[in-house]
Amino acid sequence: MVAFAAECRYEIYLDEALTERELAMLSVLRLMTILMLAGGTLLLNREATPAETRVDLALVLAVDVSFSMEPDEQELQRHGFVEAFQSPEVHQAIRQGVLGRIAVIYVEWSGAFDQEIIVPWTVIAQPGDSQAFAERLLQSPLHSMNYTSISGGIDFGVRQLRQSGLQADRQVIDVSGDGANDSGRTVTLARV
Repeated sequence: MVAFAAECRYEIYLDEALTERELAMLSVLRLMTILMLAGGTLLLNREATPAETRVDLALVLAVDVSFSMEPDEQELQRHGFVEAFQSPEVHQAIRQGVLGRIAVIYVEWSGAFDQEIIVPWTVIAQPGDSQAFAERLLQSPLHSMNYTSISGGIDFGVRQLRQSGLQADRQVIDVSGDGANDSGRTVTLARV
């Protein structure tokens, strides 16, 4: 995993090519690491409301669904995130935050203009919230789209953070995928 800081406010994590087993293990470990680094807390079950706009962490999970992702890879990746949000270790990491809550959005991307919000901004403050997020994610059908635009996924994530209305001590875009950027602007431009 390679980390980049953009505008000193956004942290973007990109995966290099991984095996299926590594990808599954990485989903839980990645989420735990992000939460621990943020001093985060995990609570959800409902979409963010104005009274809940202050969170330890605003997390964009930006997931590649281009044709380079085989259906079994997509399913493995999705289940990895579901398991992470059901994990007691993740719940504990969220509770350790100053506010004890985070906000998370799950988006899928492929081409430069092909992004879709699968689970909207959700505040997670207790295990039940996290479980509801995981169930909503699990019930969403898998998608596949043309091209691979990592830069498009990052740009979309930045827009989601800017438009969220959240006040977060930390903002993170977690990008996962397995293909090279073949659509849209270069990734290096999207990082700054």
